[in-house]
Amino acid sequence: METETSILTCRDTLHFEPCSRQIIPLLEKLFTRFPSRSCDFSLGGIFMWKEYLDYQCCFLDNTFFLKGKSPDSGCDIFYRPIGLLNEEEGIRLIRAYCRNNNIKGDLLLSETVIGNPDEIRGYDPLHYIDDWKEYLYSIDSFIRFPGKKMEKKRNHYNFFISHYEDRTIETIGPENIDELVTFTHWFCESHAADELLDYESAGTIEALLDYGAFPYHGILIRIGGRIAGFTFGEHSGDTFFVHVEKGNIEYRGIYQALASFLAEHVKARYPDVVWLNREDDTGSADLRRSKMSYHPAGFVVKRIVEI
Repeated sequence: METETSILTCRDTLHFEPCSRQIIPLLEKLFTRFPSRSCDFSLGGIFMWKEYLDYQCCFLDNTFFLKGKSPDSGCDIFYRPIGLLNEEEGIRLIRAYCRNNNIKGDLLLSETVIGNPDEIRGYDPLHYIDDWKEYLYSIDSFIRFPGKKMEKKRNHYNFFISHYEDRTIETIGPENIDELVTFTHWFCESHAADELLDYESAGTIEALLDYGAFPYHGILIRIGGRIAGFTFGEHSGDTFFVHVEKGNIEYRGIYQALASFLAEHVKARYPDVVWLNREDDTGSADLRRSKMSYHPAGFVVKRIVEI
């Protein structure tokens, strides 16, 4: 991998450049060897949000360095380095980069918490960014939604199963990409104007048009031959990241059906997956209520540390 990583490597110092498609094979290898439960270290998490978060990256000594900007403050944020360098050396290099470029940057650290994030030892809401926490669910809890806690979700799922018997499920591939792009345009236009939704929809369309270049796996549901919804994501270690989920709510239970059918497909394709990471709520109260209603088993929580 030494030769390949020379694309964005300086010998002794960090040199950041915009994330380009040429680094996809490098990141695939790195994320396979050093899997993370945070979507910050997934191809979709990086490439679908690279303009919004102004992502730039660097490879040094088989280690991946990522920096972006906070959408709220515009401050430079550096992510925990992933690769062969130990963390202490990686952070030293980040500090040197900030000093040499007269940058006041922050380091974003993430950790997995099973249960309530308030139970983290030393939890400080001034340093943990609540809007950025990612929601983790047991994949088994999404396969037909077993148990008392999931009764409401199971009722919606069962309604969908019993009322839309003409449904078909397809794996996303070249043969249906154009239809999904059209569906995504419709989805965006049918919702109230929202800057973040517009960006996410544009990122979804870009991801669909370049779908084959990424290790995405996803499904769509048709009812009477018409697309009712679709979802896709990617696998890393014991986690599957659900990057996109869009449905037509004319069909009651469409979101529960998408979530459950995808979980079944993922479980069959990647039997090592334990967790579904359904990403953050972007600070939206409605989205937070929705994510909490599926009873997360844990979270990937994030805190800021001054460099």
